[in-house]
Amino acid sequence: VPPGSSESEQERIRDEIREAVGQYNDQSPVYKQIQKLYFLDQPFTKNTAGKIIRHNTSGREFNDSSGS
Repeated sequence: VPPGSSESEQERIRDEIREAVGQYNDQSPVYKQIQKLYFLDQPFTKNTAGKIIRHNTSGREFNDSSGS
């Protein structure tokens, strides 16, 4: 979600993503379906090379999930 966008705009974008995931899941076999979807308020923490530090999620709260 682009930074600086309004709350209603963010929710609209999230709804569009959920709908796209639902359409994908309808056409995909169970083993390829997306099971969880998280929307973060802040970007991932990155190291000096610009790579995402994946194991450093302690203290980070997921604000939304969808089981679409």
